[in-house]
Amino acid sequence: MSSIHAQRAKRWDTNPWQAERLANAFDYCHKTDEGRHALRAGRSLRTYGPQESRKKLEACAAPARRKYGTPYGNAKTWNEAAVEFGISYEAMKLYHEFTALNELCQPPRQKPAPRRRRGESSLAWAARRHASLLEGCKIPDVDWETTRAIAISEFDKVCDIMESLRTQPEIFIEATLRRSQSTILSPGVLHEDQETREFTQWHDAVRSRTYVFTVAHATWKDAAELFEHLARTGLTTASSIEREYKKNDAFMWRLVMCFAKVDFLGGLLWGHLQQILSWTEHFRPYCKRWRSQDGRAHVERNKAYIAKAGFEHAVDELVVRSICEHQHAGAFYNNLTTLLAKDPSQAKKFNAEAFDAMGDLAIVNEFMENVRESAFGQALRAHMKSLLAKDSAQNLGPYRHICSIDPGRLKLTKQPERSFWGHAYVVVDAAMTAWLGVTGSMNVGAQLDRVFMITVDPRAYPYLPLAFDELWDGMDKHLWHGSLALDIPGQAGTVAGEFGLTHPKDPRRPSYMQKMLRLAGESAERETQQLRAQTTPAPAQAVHVPPVASVDSTVKSGHAYVKEMGTKESKSKTRASVPEADTSLEQVDEEPGEERLEDFPLDLPPEFKLGRKVLKIFAQILDPDPGTQSDENAPRKGQIRWGDFEKAMRRIGFAVIQTAGSSVRFDPPAQTARPISFHRPHPDPVLSPILIRWIGGRLRRCYGWTQATFSRLDEPNVPE
Repeated sequence: MSSIHAQRAKRWDTNPWQAERLANAFDYCHKTDEGRHALRAGRSLRTYGPQESRKKLEACAAPARRKYGTPYGNAKTWNEAAVEFGISYEAMKLYHEFTALNELCQPPRQKPAPRRRRGESSLAWAARRHASLLEGCKIPDVDWETTRAIAISEFDKVCDIMESLRTQPEIFIEATLRRSQSTILSPGVLHEDQETREFTQWHDAVRSRTYVFTVAHATWKDAAELFEHLARTGLTTASSIEREYKKNDAFMWRLVMCFAKVDFLGGLLWGHLQQILSWTEHFRPYCKRWRSQDGRAHVERNKAYIAKAGFEHAVDELVVRSICEHQHAGAFYNNLTTLLAKDPSQAKKFNAEAFDAMGDLAIVNEFMENVRESAFGQALRAHMKSLLAKDSAQNLGPYRHICSIDPGRLKLTKQPERSFWGHAYVVVDAAMTAWLGVTGSMNVGAQLDRVFMITVDPRAYPYLPLAFDELWDGMDKHLWHGSLALDIPGQAGTVAGEFGLTHPKDPRRPSYMQKMLRLAGESAERETQQLRAQTTPAPAQAVHVPPVASVDSTVKSGHAYVKEMGTKESKSKTRASVPEADTSLEQVDEEPGEERLEDFPLDLPPEFKLGRKVLKIFAQILDPDPGTQSDENAPRKGQIRWGDFEKAMRRIGFAVIQTAGSSVRFDPPAQTARPISFHRPHPDPVLSPILIRWIGGRLRRCYGWTQATFSRLDEPNVPE
């Protein structure tokens, strides 16, 4: 690094790599014809519109002028650099934004890449990785263990949610009402009476949520199956995968299309988060919400209100700017985390629905940043673009890997410039638009209205099971027949499988009536839940989702099991806690005692012996074994604090991985066990009886746990 950049870094309050990057941006955008033309024709200006773009160009041409006040961070750096280069502050800012957006003018990265520690929270890792890149560190390689855990846990979660919506009316109704409140109505409904508007919002919420969950199912199903394929074929490292896709175009397109689907899901969830955040009680006055005739929802600043009232806190300005100006999700989460760390009370401005939506999007964002901002992701995109440049016939490649939809049913649009995956994203967008035509045309208004009318009249409750199942029967018939129209000829039912649909006449189709009969003991068959398949370990972080493996018959105490996961006590402590962010940028090796997936035993033990307090938590959450008589003296399923649940899971060795929203992933201390994720209650972190039953059912399905799995360990000095 040149000494001139080190000197500038001191004057500009930045680091040498950033100083050189700004100098390169100035030289390119200000001194070269190519740079000046690219700046005026680039996306940086077009996103602002013609009038705002003209103002920015005029500001760039203005003479140098120091911006006074107390700037900090990037603003201070841009100000000092602009003065030294003899240009306006606005010009320096625009040069930086343009070159950063288009990945131009970056100096060579010479410092070693950071490595993620096992159990490190997504927020801590994102902050450390972002800081290292701004220091000139090399781009870290993709973390296959994290992407695997996200794909498997999210696929399991969306499957369980889709089933619960069919079998638990209270969950379906509550979620529909919450989503309907933030739904932006179409222009044609705004002048209708309140009852009609309310009914329309219910219907729109059902269609919207159906679309989101089915798209999420197709996305995470594809990702989980991709990791199964990687393990089955022995492709367990970035280098081996890269060698394979360079000689196998079909495999390359499968990788690209999988990541493009996750990218699309992120955009979809971001759009829903815009509507939800803009309707929360606190942020609603700052926003104007409307829907155009083409059906697109718009959220804009309420300039009059902002000019009059201003922003109460930096959190308000960040949220409004992000949802109204389509800011990058990664930047939104990084900035929000920093602000909430300084003032945790600001989290109360987000309601439960917003917090859940933020958590779902944070997971997608973590997955995609892990791929995009890695040497592997950059190389994969470059190879894809080189293939398309050499052979336009490659344009047909992605059609074989997109939700099994007939290519003739897809209508491609112009490639969006914002897409990291280019043409692949266009194909995904066309497929999901075709599916939107199916979910968007669903009309179950009469059945939905009947269900809601029954819920407000206690005398009509006996009719709820029949009405609720009729509602889902109508939805299933519409979705199934709509999916058949998108199938490739001769492959009926494949599209339905991708989006998680069930055949309307399938006797195994989950329903509320069947669940009630089982719970009442009127079914000849006891209620059983098929265990989820375990993952299979393989060398070098292999990932696989095969049939269930054998289980060790050894019974262990929770504390002893955690201790036996390593030869040192410090190792178990590292695994069971959430490390804080590390500001060191030079560290590239794992710390002494840091654990990897292959350090853990193959299976979770079939039984745990625990202290009294931890045992009580699991006894409240889990159900007795099938066939056992209920114990009248068993603890009642009252409320449980979320923090106590996390502590109980940590006690038996699970790592607790937090996100920027409410989503929390629990990574098990075994190579074959599946990770599992839940939403943390907000703003009051207490599990209601409904959530307790939901968590208990998922734990049983994932790990086979019942109350009999956990028993009292009557030994002295056992941690409670």
